[in-house]
Amino acid sequence: MVSYTIDSEMHLPKNPQFPTPPYEKVNWINADGPLMLVKGINDLKELSQPNSISLFKLNAQNSPYADSQDLITVKSRMFGESIVPRDKSHTTDYFQYVFLLRNSKALRKLD
Repeated sequence: MVSYTIDSEMHLPKNPQFPTPPYEKVNWINADGPLMLVKGINDLKELSQPNSISLFKLNAQNSPYADSQDLITVKSRMFGESIVPRDKSHTTDYFQYVFLLRNSKALRKLD
């Protein structure tokens, strides 16, 4: 299982590596850009509703992910290297389900 976010916030604690806003929430680290782009994520976005959590079964009968590298190819501008799967591998070799969170708020800092 893997989880991707669209139009969501993330809690980013203060650290010396990344600029962090005072309230420690960012909304620019999502699967559809701008710092990370998951190939094929817009297909799942079209099938889901805003303000929702959707579960997609990728290994269902006649699934296009059995012969595709969508959802496992990731271009990254923030975390260094992009993720490029092995030749002749397919999405379902890596995971069989995807959770898609849309318009999620960031977790709160523990006190």
